Amino acid sequence: MSVDPVENPKMIKLVSAHGYHAISESYTKQAIYYNEDGTSYEKTYIRIDLKKQLLLTESRDRLEQGIAIVEELF
Repeated sequence: MSVDPVENPKMIKLVSAHGYHAISESYTKQAIYYNEDGTSYEKTYIRIDLKKQLLLTESRDRLEQGIAIVEELF
C-alpha cells in the first residue's frame, strides 16, 4: 500500500491502527493530471510504502492451514 503522508495523515493513522508499517522511506512521485477541458498539469507528491504485519497468531493459523492441506494431499 502506498500513501501520501503529507496530504493524507489520517490515512497513515488509520492503516497503522490496522497493522500496517512503513517498508520504505518517503519518496517523491510525479504525475500528469488532466482537467475536464483537456489541459494537463504536473503534480509532485510524496509517497510512503506500507505493508500489513501479520500477528503471530495469524501467521501460525495460516501455517497450520498450509500443513493441513499438504497432509490431505499425502
